[in-house]
Amino acid sequence: MISWTYQNRSGKIVLEEIDFDLTETVDSVYQTLHLRAEEKKLNLLYTFTDEVPKWIKGDPTRLTQILINLTGNAIKFTPEGGTITIQISESPLTRFIKSLKVSHRRTAKRLVNSEVPD
Repeated sequence: MISWTYQNRSGKIVLEEIDFDLTETVDSVYQTLHLRAEEKKLNLLYTFTDEVPKWIKGDPTRLTQILINLTGNAIKFTPEGGTITIQISESPLTRFIKSLKVSHRRTAKRLVNSEVPD
């Protein structure tokens, strides 16, 4: 699990902890980046597994920053014709504490012999 934070004047780590709509947050990242992906002829998708709640408590600003950075890098380094999938799933830490797992999967278009440069 990656934890992104910032520090206040006293050097303490501060994260916002509010209820927010996870679907809306991930969709806003998609809306921000899908044209960039399309320019590179990439498919950009996102999925949620069934157990992921629509509303969660956390820091939507930091999550958005993380998703934009990771997805932006995936767009940058995925070859033309590939697919980038952002998958959100639940990852239980304990019986009472759950976290979200965010994963990116990149697939590249396979080249056939006639497309391989000499």
